[in-house]
Amino acid sequence: CVVDPEEQTVADFVNMGKREPNEQGTGRWPYSAERRRIRILSLGMVAAKSSQVLKLVAFLDAFFCGRFSFNVDNTKPRPPRSKKSYKSFKRVPGCKMKGVEIWSILDELIPLVREDEFGVLALTTWPLCEDNSEEGLGRACGNRVCVVSTDVPMFELICTTLHELLHLCGFDHTTSVQCLMNPSPYEPLEAGTVFLAPFNLWKLCIMFGVDSDSAEEFVKEHYERMLEIWDECVSSG
Repeated sequence: CVVDPEEQTVADFVNMGKREPNEQGTGRWPYSAERRRIRILSLGMVAAKSSQVLKLVAFLDAFFCGRFSFNVDNTKPRPPRSKKSYKSFKRVPGCKMKGVEIWSILDELIPLVREDEFGVLALTTWPLCEDNSEEGLGRACGNRVCVVSTDVPMFELICTTLHELLHLCGFDHTTSVQCLMNPSPYEPLEAGTVFLAPFNLWKLCIMFGVDSDSAEEFVKEHYERMLEIWDECVSSG
């Protein structure tokens, strides 16, 4: 395969972890036993305890081998910096789906992240759009927040959510091989993948503090846990 010279290497990922985290994403937030919780917020008409959300959480837990603690928050959050409701998020006039502009959501989510959390994942039924009116399925930013639209098939939702959570972890896009971190890992669906390229699996090990002696066992657990719940979470979706 042809390796993109701009593609993030394992060494780049390691060096990124040595820098202070920031909103530009040039430094990544450290994972620790004290900061392993990812809170899931429901926006729009997403039901926190729906079958869709429960299946998603089960697959996320399997993928990350239980290293993260996913907490589904039943409350409907309100931005602490103002009294406006989420209905006042910026709408994109040119979007044919009349979607909500993604960055306006992320801006309101940032202050909701708690010090003891690794990040916040917002799930929404709202169609999402970028500034240029292009429709989007999800987006993450360097301030430990991401948002994903749930109005898609289950496999697509799983791929999108994992992709954005890995951005939260400091992973950049992969273009040299088929991988979950491809810019569009779920399109077309038949060619989509929920799997990581080997060098990205090694990044996952590094982030979780898995050394080279334990890496093989971690990767084995990673695949086995996904296989165990594949039919329940994906095939039945």
